[in-house]
Amino acid sequence: MDRKEIVSIFPFMEEVKKEYIDELLQASKIVDFEKNQEMIKDGNKCLAIPFILKGRIRVFKISPEGKEITLYKVNSGQMCVLAAICTLGDANYDVIVQFEEKSQVLLVPRNIFIYLNDNSKAWRQYVNSNTSSLLLSTMQKVGSVAFDDIEERLYQYLRERSADSSDIKTTHEKIAMELGSAREVISRKLKQFENEGLLTLSRGHIKVLYKM
Repeated sequence: MDRKEIVSIFPFMEEVKKEYIDELLQASKIVDFEKNQEMIKDGNKCLAIPFILKGRIRVFKISPEGKEITLYKVNSGQMCVLAAICTLGDANYDVIVQFEEKSQVLLVPRNIFIYLNDNSKAWRQYVNSNTSSLLLSTMQKVGSVAFDDIEERLYQYLRERSADSSDIKTTHEKIAMELGSAREVISRKLKQFENEGLLTLSRGHIKVLYKM
C-alpha cells in the first residue's frame, strides 16, 4: 500500500506537512493480522499506535470472574485512541485488543507519534478530536451499563445494528460480551422479543421484523 492509498484512508493526513508524513511512513510498518488474533494483552506497554487500514478491532476488558465487556471498536480509517492516550501518558494498556476480522494495520512507533503530536497542528487536532469522541461514547456506555436495564440496552443495540440491514449476523454470546451481560440473560430477552413479534431468531442470525 503506497502513500496515496494510506492518505486516502486517513484524509486528515492531507493537512499534515508532506515531510512529516514521509517520516511517518518511513518509520512505520504495515502488518497483517488474522481474525481473533490479539495485538495487546491486558497490562502490556504500548509500543506502537495502530491505524486501521482494513478490518476492525475490538477493545475489551475481562473481569476476574471471566465476564467480558466491549469498550469500543476501531474500524478502517480510524486509529486506536486508547493506544494514543497510553502513549502520550506513558501508561500501560489495561485492556485487550483483538481483531474481529482479517485486518491490515499501519503501526506508528511511539516516538514518531509523539513527535507529530508536538509539531503538527493538524495531527494534534485529529488526535484530540478522536480522544474527545471516545471519552463521550465511553461515558455514555458506562452510564448505560450502570443505569439502564438490560432490556433497554439490548433494544438500543438491535436498533443500531439493524439501521442498515434487518438481518444481524451475530451470536447471543457476542451480544452478551458487547453489553457486559450474561449469555443466558441475552438469550432470554431475545426470546421475549421474538414472542412479542419484534424479531425472529436462527443460528447466528437475528432478523428484525420492523424498524425499531
